[in-house]
Amino acid sequence: MVRDEIELLIQGIRERVRAVRGAVFTIAIGVVVSFTAFLSLCAALIIGLISYMTPAIAALFTGTVLALIGVVIVFIGYRQLKKSIRNT
Repeated sequence: MVRDEIELLIQGIRERVRAVRGAVFTIAIGVVVSFTAFLSLCAALIIGLISYMTPAIAALFTGTVLALIGVVIVFIGYRQLKKSIRNT
């Protein structure tokens, strides 16, 4: 009887792992596609800025703005993490 319960428990865990694995795979594909779209939009921004400045300056400007946005996001996440660690 105990063995049957253990087998049933293991089967349930395997089914959950399969479902989670499928969801994680779908999320990973979505992240890759979104990142590709983001890179395309960055390229379009640089191409659009070329009419106002040199290509090197347009790329530098775009990279700088995105780096600043990234730093702000990391800082916000760091503060949230620090706050959640303190509350535990």
